[in-house]
Amino acid sequence: MAYLLDANVLCAYANLDDLHHDRAGHLLSRLLSSRETLYLSDYVFDEVMGVITRKVHKKAALTFGKFLLGSELFVVHTTEAVFLRAWDIFQEKNTFSFTDCILLALHDLFGITTIITFDRKFQRVKDLTVLSE
Repeated sequence: MAYLLDANVLCAYANLDDLHHDRAGHLLSRLLSSRETLYLSDYVFDEVMGVITRKVHKKAALTFGKFLLGSELFVVHTTEAVFLRAWDIFQEKNTFSFTDCILLALHDLFGITTIITFDRKFQRVKDLTVLSE
């Protein structure tokens, strides 16, 4: 099965002080050990690096970025088709950031039906399963 990764899970995993740190760790460990395919969009990677730099420090962001890029995650680089579909979604959905819309575009265009996130608004998306436990 294929999964999309949202930034909030990765940020929680990277930050020991985050309320969801333990939950994120268990979730990611379980999925990586089961050899599931985890997709990390380049926009989510950017968001994670920014959040960790602001909330922790740049050295932590660099360390975590190297960890992510060296892991078994598949980094998806945004194509023009994905970007344009995300733009369409962004114009339609009031509560989603553009990075969230990139994830929704990947869901639409590639049929990835499960997202790993703590963000409840994804539960309202048709044909998308939210995994948060």
